[in-house]
Amino acid sequence: MGVCRGRISEGLDFSDNAARCCIVVGIPYPQIGDAKVVLKKDYLDRKMKNMKLPIEKRQLDGKNWYN
Repeated sequence: MGVCRGRISEGLDFSDNAARCCIVVGIPYPQIGDAKVVLKKDYLDRKMKNMKLPIEKRQLDGKNWYN
């Protein structure tokens, strides 16, 4: 068993029939602290704050975009 972004994220080489199946679960989200993610979230939040539309007509804010 391995975890992505963990010690074995580069992979393992099993001999013989030790590993017959590989299952990957999850979506590879970028890290929330990444500079590009922070900038885009900030941009979307500022864009939504400056819009004079009712809440139901607004587009995505930074938090909802990341989620």
